[in-house]
Amino acid sequence: MKSYKLVDLNFSIDNQLNISSIDNELNTYLKAKNDTDEIIFKIVDSIPERNSQYTKVSNMYVAKDSLYISNFPFEIKIENKSGIWTVWVALKKNLNQLEKVYQLAYFNKFLHPTYKSTDETYGADFMYKIFLPLIQLKLVEHGSSFVHSSAISLDDKAILFTSWGGIGKTTTLLKLLLTHKDIKFLSDDMAVLGSDGKVYLSAKYLHIYPYNWMGFSKLEEIAYSKRGPIDKLNWKFWGVFRGKAVCRRMPPSELFPDQIADSSMLDKIFFLRRRNVKSITSRKPDNTADIIKTMSYIVFSEYKFFHNEMLLAVSAGCEIFPGSEDFIKNVEKNLTKQISGKDLEIVDIPYKATPDDLYRFMSSRLLS
Repeated sequence: MKSYKLVDLNFSIDNQLNISSIDNELNTYLKAKNDTDEIIFKIVDSIPERNSQYTKVSNMYVAKDSLYISNFPFEIKIENKSGIWTVWVALKKNLNQLEKVYQLAYFNKFLHPTYKSTDETYGADFMYKIFLPLIQLKLVEHGSSFVHSSAISLDDKAILFTSWGGIGKTTTLLKLLLTHKDIKFLSDDMAVLGSDGKVYLSAKYLHIYPYNWMGFSKLEEIAYSKRGPIDKLNWKFWGVFRGKAVCRRMPPSELFPDQIADSSMLDKIFFLRRRNVKSITSRKPDNTADIIKTMSYIVFSEYKFFHNEMLLAVSAGCEIFPGSEDFIKNVEKNLTKQISGKDLEIVDIPYKATPDDLYRFMSSRLLS
């Protein structure tokens, strides 16, 4: 059993199956001792059997204080006792058999456009489908929240680049960090905004695509040039057949090991959006509340896989989770408290502007 802490939320992982990628994904979280865990994750061979008191809804069996979810590739049980959640996670049996068939690790990785082993696939799926959505629900109870943002620390002050996906946040983040050693990493796409107004390290693996390093030799050297021959062959092979599906997940410690901050007080937020404009411009918002509301909805949409189950569970009488309207309102309330009075700018970006264009603009705004 390993215990961790994020802001003031304590949680633990009992990784009975020894899935190394889960431990690797969580290594950057602060270790905790002698605190009451509010979420206990148990990675097990099989989840506890259910009795007859459950209502079947879609892929779930639902009761007031517990539910069972069949969510590929996992079977999950969540139980609430006095506000403490125990989450059992088991691999579906058919996938255990597949794992035995493909014992040749390189062959198994080669079959995947992102060059992930079975173990790494389980780790990534656990993070995105189970861990992060549940952690977000508990963070919101504490007055904190994830924000769909890249985040950096400059002069011990946190700066958020927040937006929908695909606008260029990651490329901008990578270029700022790899060309300016005085900038430190806080988050790639899900920043943690604490109830105390600080942005905390969220060292989730970064997704690196070929377009991220186009014309950027330093990133290409780190992300591609030093990879092994089978890894490179996989990249070339799947690049022909799957194009943009080809990527690599890399920990921040591998990309910028000496530029990682634990936390910094929030100082500035850039809200990025594509608009029908001729050049990149920035301005103060007409209504800060509208931007915060948009940010709240974006966070909710990022966990759509889990929130579908959450909404169905609530509809069947499960009291573990809040309803969607209450949840979004609570996120909005938390963000309002943490962002109000901070320096917030809207950055309008032409439809056809490249990530490099955005990087140059943000670099001039931050480092001039």
